[in-house]
Amino acid sequence: MEINVRFVGVAPSNAEAVISEVEHRVNLALDRLAHRVREVRVSLSDVNGPRGGLDQQCVVIVTPRKEGDPLVGRALEQTRGQAIARSLKRARRRLEDALERQRGWTPARVRASNRRI
Repeated sequence: MEINVRFVGVAPSNAEAVISEVEHRVNLALDRLAHRVREVRVSLSDVNGPRGGLDQQCVVIVTPRKEGDPLVGRALEQTRGQAIARSLKRARRRLEDALERQRGWTPARVRASNRRI
């Protein structure tokens, strides 16, 4: 799984640390699905500068290894960390849903909820 991180607008002064953090979070979020993913592109931006509010945007584009269109997870949050976490969660969920539709694959969250007690 290839991970590409880019900054839209001005890159932060600690860009290398941010890239390492994003790569770590991508690996954690997509760990059990990594063999089904060819590429993950992460785009980070500060949409309204230093004014504050919901201005940290993260867009995650996951390209499946075999067939299927790229899947997008997008979030606009107050902090960069929140935006990364939410967009990765959305992208992972879309990937799980696409795999479920294509191959009848069932994610662990569904298998666990269908168990009889």
